[in-house]
Amino acid sequence: MKTANAWFLEKRGPTDWHYYGIKKILHEEETNYQLVQVFDTYDYGICLALDGKARVFSIDEFIFHESMIHPIMAHHPNPKSILLAGDGDGGSVREIMKYSIDKLKWVELDKQVVDISIEYLGLIQKEALNQSPTELVIDNARDYIDKNNEKYDIIFISVTEPVKDNPSQVLYTKEFLEIAKTKLKSGGYLVQSIGCTSFGYLQQYCQMVNTYKKVFPNVSPFHVGLPSFGVSWGFIVASLNSNIPNLDSYKKPPVKNKLRFYDKSTHLSLFALPQYLRDGIDQFQAISTDKNPIWVY
Repeated sequence: MKTANAWFLEKRGPTDWHYYGIKKILHEEETNYQLVQVFDTYDYGICLALDGKARVFSIDEFIFHESMIHPIMAHHPNPKSILLAGDGDGGSVREIMKYSIDKLKWVELDKQVVDISIEYLGLIQKEALNQSPTELVIDNARDYIDKNNEKYDIIFISVTEPVKDNPSQVLYTKEFLEIAKTKLKSGGYLVQSIGCTSFGYLQQYCQMVNTYKKVFPNVSPFHVGLPSFGVSWGFIVASLNSNIPNLDSYKKPPVKNKLRFYDKSTHLSLFALPQYLRDGIDQFQAISTDKNPIWVY
């Protein structure tokens, strides 16, 4: 059995660290916004880390990206206009492009993350950037969504976790959701990756569910286990439309090739929340605002 002699130590919180044995550091760069690192790990393939926090592992990234994209894309009767905020690794772009759409506006803060991900992860090809129907916009997502008057069938938010004072924190507040709500077409959906739903992070996830409920009449929380992270990861889908993805809403994605994770069985597991999460949503009623946003640490 091989033994690692180098380790990536990821700080999940003030009392929670995870260790990953690494074969090699493939890339390390300080951009204008964050420290970007790429590791070749022993057990989970290539890892992209931002500011010391793992964002994606090549061995199971498809679980995260298929879970975030397909339950909503397949449920919408005719998704043609999509906005994606974040997702610098490109995996969500890959999944969205399996559908016949007219427009994908991809808003990412840090172009270097996109370029580095293409080189080392290869989830999308360089030629896909700004090739119809994809348009890559380098901008702060909240500013862009606020000032842009376009409306979309689906808005996906997949940004870094709300660590205190980082740029993504303003995408986890009631005020942002109020802005995003106005950018949805009739029957549209807002979908967001929220973070861990494990016990140490339960309060933040449940408070975000309740923040969404202050803005949208219809909200469905869902989650998926990520082997490389060793935790369950939470998402939220919301709409002004009563026909919202939920436990009973599975529709087979109209895509050419078979997916690796998402099907009817896994749809049921995504939306079947365990009791501790349902109890947490009832318990943690505080909401996230611009003046008092949630943050992991």
